Amino acid sequence: ALPISGKQLSLKSKVVDAAINGQFTLKSIDISLLHLLHQLIPAYFDKPSTDLPNEDFVFNFDLKDPFAITSLYQPELSMEPCTGEGFYRSADQSLKLDFRNDRIAYNQLEFNGISLSAHKNTNSDLKIDVLVNNITDDRFIHSENVELYSRVFGNKIAFDVKGVDTGYKVSMDAKGEVVFVKDSILLQMSDLALNVNKDVWNLDTNAFCLMTGNFLNIEHFLFRNDQQSIALNGEFGDNTNNRMDFAVGDFALK
Repeated sequence: ALPISGKQLSLKSKVVDAAINGQFTLKSIDISLLHLLHQLIPAYFDKPSTDLPNEDFVFNFDLKDPFAITSLYQPELSMEPCTGEGFYRSADQSLKLDFRNDRIAYNQLEFNGISLSAHKNTNSDLKIDVLVNNITDDRFIHSENVELYSRVFGNKIAFDVKGVDTGYKVSMDAKGEVVFVKDSILLQMSDLALNVNKDVWNLDTNAFCLMTGNFLNIEHFLFRNDQQSIALNGEFGDNTNNRMDFAVGDFALK
């Protein structure tokens, strides 16, 4: 249930309109966020020494002039005006956030038609869904209908991502997990299929990528299409040979 009474705080300006309503203390909201992150990814986020505050509120915002902010802190970033709304309840760490933006660009990379929905119910995983109409850099990347569905729980982010690149006529459907352990992040793929001009390439399910500090290890990235194969293995960082091995088998360009 959403809060229907309590404190109210609103802001109206040329840059942003925002409002929050319910039980909250502004100086404690970051403490609540850290408690939530510890619950989801304890390997990376220690439990705060301050007790979880009692908060139960709804919020909304209308960012009318993003340039007034991005020009000061991140000039390479630009975005269209955008809106969002949601709620948070600390008692059971439930939350919801919905966000929409027509265009976000960083340097040459441009995202159009973005919608994000994050929600977590009582005793459940945090689910984050992102939809993007198209992504382009006006040179090599021309991706459309990109969909990302993810769940955050127990030091893991499980994901399912789909998309189509119209320039290279490549579509992708990938599933995997990002696993957090102390000082390391592991990317483990469980399923990845690339449809290249109607030829389907599948990734070996043993493929993984490990990042520890400035060390990166890539192993078993083996793609197969019938008898054809492409394999990638490599490592980068201190005390490594900083090389990527590339091997092909019965490979034929069409």
